Amino acid sequence: MTNSDLIVVSGHLGSGKTEFSLNFTTHLKAAEPQRHVALCDLDFINPYFRSRRHKQYLESFGVEVVTPVHEEVSIADMPSISGKIKALINDHSARVVLEVGGDSNGAIVIAHLKQFIQTRGYSHYMVLNLNRPDTCDYENAVEMMRSIEKTSGLPVTDIILNNHLMNETTAETVVSGYKKSAAMNFSKSPIKYICVSSDFLEEARGIKIKENEEWFVLNRVLRYAHEV
Repeated sequence: MTNSDLIVVSGHLGSGKTEFSLNFTTHLKAAEPQRHVALCDLDFINPYFRSRRHKQYLESFGVEVVTPVHEEVSIADMPSISGKIKALINDHSARVVLEVGGDSNGAIVIAHLKQFIQTRGYSHYMVLNLNRPDTCDYENAVEMMRSIEKTSGLPVTDIILNNHLMNETTAETVVSGYKKSAAMNFSKSPIKYICVSSDFLEEARGIKIKENEEWFVLNRVLRYAHEV
């Protein structure tokens, strides 16, 4: 059963999953300021780009960030599932986003919460970047999806298309990536959002997308250590 108030966000390393999660939770809060919105960071795979490292940024928008309970494991690469996360999953008044680590290895942690997630109902968004080697074509993208589904036990309900090349991303990157995806059969897990920078939005809107698809504007939050 899909539920837009409890959303699992998964995706391969480098897909832009964390950037999407940061933008998506602030988007949810802006849309419903009176609602409690929380981002639960369950990514134990990528030590560099993590939502928990942007806690102050998210909290400035009114988004709660939930991380492992004990300070000593808050940046450790080990599953430590807070009781507060389980409580949030069961809190039907809150909109909750669960961000899990890249690929099937990262999805293991969500399997421990499967019972609670299924009881409430959920949507499972897989962020897909067709410019990454491991998800560069339909066969590899589907293989990645099935692997995440098998490990987590939660079928992917929607795809978030996020074709980017970091600082080298252009409008053509977004447009050509969408055209490539349009030729693929993602009917069982359709594309929900097509991510685009606000710099390229008007140009990207020049192409026709399907009725059930939407543009989603990403403001870049994540930075490399050498970037100002």
